Formats: sequence, C-alpha cells, structure tokens
Amino acid sequence: MRSPFGIDERIDGETGSRSWAVTHLPSGLAVVTRIRARAVALAFTDRITGLTDWTARDISATPELREQVRIALERTYDEFQAGRLPGDPEKKLWTSAS
Repeated sequence: MRSPFGIDERIDGETGSRSWAVTHLPSGLAVVTRIRARAVALAFTDRITGLTDWTARDISATPELREQVRIALERTYDEFQAGRLPGDPEKKLWTSAS
C-alpha cells in the first residue's frame, strides 16, 4: 500500500501472466490494472500523487486527468526501461534535485 493507493499483484486467468494493479483506496476504483513490474507500480504512484486530491472519495476522471495519468505511466515505464528506477522498490523512488 502507498496511501491513498493500493498496489496488488494479479494473475491473468487465461494467460497466467502476472501484473500489478494500482487502486484508489478511498473509492475502490482501479487507476491502472496491468503494470508489468512492481517497481513501475510504486514509482507510478509517486508520480501521480500531485495530479489531484486523491484523498477524496469521489475522483472525477476527467479527460485531462486520464491523459495526465497515461503520460505518468508512460514516463515511468521509460524510466524503468532506461534503468533509472532503483533496484530495491522499497527505496525512495523520486528525489528532488539539490
């Protein structure tokens, strides 16, 4: 869990492939359902935290918010594929420049 998000591993019943889902805990609604790596799921939650007031029970999934979430996921995958996410997903994933 990374409040206000839950992150859980899921197995596709047809293919048996594993993925991670990010859920908005106050509403119980999925933000993204198929993320390939846990490190990406964790970093993604860090990246979207500032997009809206996620502590609210009702989140308005406007086209603008959906697009911001899509871009955040894409950028997080780019960081992952470039090897710029830490190997230990429990470490702080994003640091501010000093």
